[in-house]
Amino acid sequence: MRWYQDLSIRTKLQSIVMVTCAAALVVAAVLFTLYDRANFVREKTQDLIASAKMIGSNSAAALSFHDIRLAREILNALQAKPHVVNACIYDSDGTVFAKYSRSLNHVDFPPPPTDRENGTTIVAGNMVLFQDIALHGDSIGSIYIEADLGEVSDRLSRLVMIDFIVLVGSLAVVFVLSSRLQRVVSEPIRELAEMAATFSTHENYSMRATKRSNDETGVLVDQFNGMLDRLQQRNVSLQLAHDGLEKSVAERTSYLNALIENSPVGILVLDSERLVKLCNPAFEKLFQYTRLEIVGQAFDGLIADGDLLSEIGEASRRTVDREVVNMIARCQRKDRSIVDVELHTVKLMVNRKVEDTLYIYQDISVRKRAEEEMQRAKEAAEASNRAKSEFLA
Repeated sequence: MRWYQDLSIRTKLQSIVMVTCAAALVVAAVLFTLYDRANFVREKTQDLIASAKMIGSNSAAALSFHDIRLAREILNALQAKPHVVNACIYDSDGTVFAKYSRSLNHVDFPPPPTDRENGTTIVAGNMVLFQDIALHGDSIGSIYIEADLGEVSDRLSRLVMIDFIVLVGSLAVVFVLSSRLQRVVSEPIRELAEMAATFSTHENYSMRATKRSNDETGVLVDQFNGMLDRLQQRNVSLQLAHDGLEKSVAERTSYLNALIENSPVGILVLDSERLVKLCNPAFEKLFQYTRLEIVGQAFDGLIADGDLLSEIGEASRRTVDREVVNMIARCQRKDRSIVDVELHTVKLMVNRKVEDTLYIYQDISVRKRAEEEMQRAKEAAEASNRAKSEFLA
């Protein structure tokens, strides 16, 4: 019955109504047909008994006066009843007195014995009747009548045909009525199913189903609309939280970008392939490169070559080992001039996974020259002190 479960509510309702009505009509037709057949057979039996009584009453004189011709004429009156097949009158000794057959070719049909009780029985599909013929209370003979049940079969066939026509006509009316009346139940459910499908596709939380009644379908519509209300409220709350989070992230991103862009120290970020990912204006000013020139380019050899490259390479190796590197290094600008920098490197980790490497460069050329001048002044002062001491000595 899997195929039936997959049918629409409308088809299921119509099929249930059609099958129920068809079953009820078939049962009613069968019971009516059986009743009519039994009633018709009873009428035929009563008619056959009445015919036997009439023939017996009319043939009493023929039996009394042994008038065979008169008895035959009386039996020939059965020609008016085409369902009578054979008939026979017996005298008091059980001897055949006169016979009748519907078919002239079977006038000499073998009469049955007379040792049967009065009444009717069904023999070989025919109705057989035996009845005594009495005169003044004494039995002077008996009568045998055999009638076919063709009329019963014909009537049964007509009834079956009528039942079939009535069944088909009734089911046609039921189909038309049920196709309209089932909408009272199926339409709200169909609309609810379509709305659920539309909601699933477009996620329109403002949709609401229309309630048409206060029955179970009305309760279902109320519950569905209530669910949409809760989902809409939850969606609004989530949207507000999402908007707030996006705003916070945007503000934080803008803040971090502002820190990078306005930082007085040069900032450089390399990806896992040691390609330049980004740099800030301070880095551009320090090394005389623009972002368009270096973003996406290999870092090695960009601001160092020869002996300088070995210094930067040592910092890179230590950074790969996840060390935080702080060192003084010499780097090369775009114009091949040398600049002294203080270098800080660290691995950037996201979800405990190393993604990029951060380099921070601070120009210490002025400080380095000042330190060198101070060193020279110190050495000159020390030399002067030694010369003075030697002179005084």
